[in-house]
Amino acid sequence: CRPGPADIVFIVDTSSSLETNVNSSLDFITEFIKRIPIGPDDFQVGVITYNFETNVLFDLDDHNTSLGMIAELQHIKGEDAATHTLSALQKAKEMITNSSMGARRTSSYMILLYDGLSTDRNNAINEAKLINSIGGRIITAAVGQSISYSELLSISQKQYYTFSTSFLDDMLNYILKETVPDNCT
Repeated sequence: CRPGPADIVFIVDTSSSLETNVNSSLDFITEFIKRIPIGPDDFQVGVITYNFETNVLFDLDDHNTSLGMIAELQHIKGEDAATHTLSALQKAKEMITNSSMGARRTSSYMILLYDGLSTDRNNAINEAKLINSIGGRIITAAVGQSISYSELLSISQKQYYTFSTSFLDDMLNYILKETVPDNCT
């Protein structure tokens, strides 16, 4: 028995508050995808960046290996802009539900790498509640120096879906454990 398949969307905050911490988010994503099997029968990964605007770096089915993903991650830069988490969550919801963006009928996770300091906090929390109500899983990963853990917890809706980026192994193991088929012993 092996974990997967699953669709994973990384949502990367590139706003002013994390402008100097973008590299730690990229290092986290790089390490994560190096440790999982990538492909149409395994894990698929998409990446969204956001600040004032939301951009799709790549869809879930754009890459069948980690090498292409890692190369594209190098294009992400921090910007002097606000943190509009609502639109990023909406785009991620679209990605995990839309087959034209590579979504499959399988487990899906959104991993939100940010500091919990959204400009549109209440709207983002309401969107997260909606995503959770339709079965979406949002994992929050704290990045930066000043962190609002209360917002991270409000977005993930579950304490065990709230991490610090320094706990990559714990997050990865949790996802792998959740994606192992129930009939495995």
